Amino acid sequence: MAISPVSGSDAAASATTGETAFDTAIQNAQSNEMTPEMEEMMGEGMIKVGGQMIMMPLANDILKEAMSDE
Repeated sequence: MAISPVSGSDAAASATTGETAFDTAIQNAQSNEMTPEMEEMMGEGMIKVGGQMIMMPLANDILKEAMSDE
């Protein structure tokens, strides 16, 4: 079975594109421009995390207590 050679130039171009995208993302994050859509997504995310970190353990404790034989 023949294997085609790997070109180093493809990897360099891919890395440069990835670095450019990363640098652009960093610049966008540092610009401190929050759109209303981003603020809404952040609020929804905080609610989800709060529910998972705070409410679910309490709900599990209540369920365990309800299912116990005592």
